[in-house]
Amino acid sequence: MKTNNYFFGLILLFILSNACSEKASYKDELGGFAVNFVEEPVKSSKDFTTELGPVQLHSYLEEVSLTKARMVTYSDYPINQQYIKNPYAFIDGAKVGALNRLGITQIIKEEKVVLNGVPGIEVIGTNDQNLYMHYKLFLKVNRLYQVGFLKEGLEEITKEDTDFMNSFQIL
Repeated sequence: MKTNNYFFGLILLFILSNACSEKASYKDELGGFAVNFVEEPVKSSKDFTTELGPVQLHSYLEEVSLTKARMVTYSDYPINQQYIKNPYAFIDGAKVGALNRLGITQIIKEEKVVLNGVPGIEVIGTNDQNLYMHYKLFLKVNRLYQVGFLKEGLEEITKEDTDFMNSFQIL
């Protein structure tokens, strides 16, 4: 019985030490999201004009290395019943714009996803310059969320990269 208590004590200590070393979740109440960044992200905002009207892009960037970055962005678009009724068409347009800007030409994976009832698309792709992208877009009413990471090369997708992508939550 004493051996079992010692064994369970060691397991509990292992669990607690791993729990303490977990990354603290980054939460932005105003932005309405939470995600696990390893370090404090660099925040910025940029105004631009779209066919629907003026939009402000809020970006949260974590440069992991010279060849890898993780990011979350959100933008509030003017209320428009057309894209609220068909969110996947709006998301697809935003996805195509991002893929074109990055020169992503080979799609490895693309599928519709839903997060807490919010429609989205997940895309993994590459280009001829050895750029790898894992990217998710979600549209909650008129707010477009984008979360992803870019890295050089296809090899070594780390657990931190996967955990980052899976940790994104819409509050």
